[in-house]
Amino acid sequence: KVSRVNGMVKAGVGGRGQLIELLVAALNAGVHPVVRMVGSVGQGDLSEMADIGKVLIGLGSAEYQGETLPGAEALRRAGLEPIRLEAKEALALISANGVTIGRGSLVLIDAADLLDSLQIAASLSFEAFGANLSVIHPSAARMRPDSGQTTASARLRELLAGSDLWRRGAARNLQDPLSIRCVPQTHGAIYDVLSVARGLMEIELNSAGDNPLVLVEEKAIVSVGNFDVSSLAMAFDYVRLSFAHALQVANERVQKLLWS
Repeated sequence: KVSRVNGMVKAGVGGRGQLIELLVAALNAGVHPVVRMVGSVGQGDLSEMADIGKVLIGLGSAEYQGETLPGAEALRRAGLEPIRLEAKEALALISANGVTIGRGSLVLIDAADLLDSLQIAASLSFEAFGANLSVIHPSAARMRPDSGQTTASARLRELLAGSDLWRRGAARNLQDPLSIRCVPQTHGAIYDVLSVARGLMEIELNSAGDNPLVLVEEKAIVSVGNFDVSSLAMAFDYVRLSFAHALQVANERVQKLLWS
């Protein structure tokens, strides 16, 4: 609901302010529509958004205070009244990617947390293996000015602050296996990809993806394709690939740690 409300207040929806206010009121009151996991085939979360919209007009189902109720009853218990939709407002509720964008935003938060866990695990692997910390030397990142690698190296130096491995001659090897030596590059790739995905997600969260768009100042209605999120879908494919590679490398580190 939050992602849809943010898109609706950008204008272009062609709905009344009361509709947006009811969405916000239901959210604040804890009325959570029951939304299907699988819906329309094609562009837009039409079926899923319809499940949210039905509750606002007293239909469908919603969870309220731990109980699943008919939409009208959930609104009543929360002290809210169903709305009677006017022209364009049904389409305004469903013609969006609100569910996908909302879920995707939560995925990016979890991905950032997972990346930091990978960084912590890698730093512990450095300690256990007696790794050569030259791979996270600031100059290494400076000579290859990739923002992701720079961020990964800085975080690893922070995690390994005070480690005895910084002492000259503490490392077991001049050059460690690639699964250890290339951690800044492997994890840096995830930082890079998450940065791109987050930027594209912020665009979608702050866009009007409705079709058609109502242009109030021009007194016109225009058919558009703003609902297409191909760039965001491709970015998430890269997120998946970057984590798959990092986990493969992490598995190789486990093998090295099990050497006799």
